[in-house]
Amino acid sequence: MHLSPSEMTKLWDAGKPFAVVARELFSTREIPQFPATQADFDEEMARAEKLVAALVNGTLIAVGYPAPQRPGDYPSAIPQEVWEDKNTVNVSLYGVLEQDDYSYIKVRICVPQSYTTKTGGRPTLKIILTAAFEELAQSGEIDPDKTQKSQIALVRERAALLYPMHKAFVEKAVDRSVLKYLSPLFKGLKSRQK
Repeated sequence: MHLSPSEMTKLWDAGKPFAVVARELFSTREIPQFPATQADFDEEMARAEKLVAALVNGTLIAVGYPAPQRPGDYPSAIPQEVWEDKNTVNVSLYGVLEQDDYSYIKVRICVPQSYTTKTGGRPTLKIILTAAFEELAQSGEIDPDKTQKSQIALVRERAALLYPMHKAFVEKAVDRSVLKYLSPLFKGLKSRQK
């Protein structure tokens, strides 16, 4: 990732701590901030492992300050291969990442630039749904012979994978709004297949 120091700082500012992102994206149930039971601990570790998988495959990126932090330092992207080490999960829950070759503090999880808008803001629902639909159509997972409404869940699911930081935004959108953006895409797909 080749970003200027100011762009990297903006990316870091937009990020969230590891544990917060793990809880927001991969929670199956509410657990206390500090796990009280073995089941709570197992849930927290399962969420962390899913988040690490997203970091390894590049869906999300981690940005942090090299340690020790000095005045004038800028955050930098943490290489994907760092996350392949299983011990990384435990350390990163606290915003500190230390390995033999790497040491970062104030680690935040961010959406790669390719998933953000040019203005740096949240992508619109139309952008998110269009990207999800096009990926599904390209892989043949959209069936133009089925009703549009029956495939909304599939598109939402893919949108959540492509834009994990905006999962709640996509889930809260009412079906009527979703269909407003998907309807022309379905029509275009049908006409291309004739």
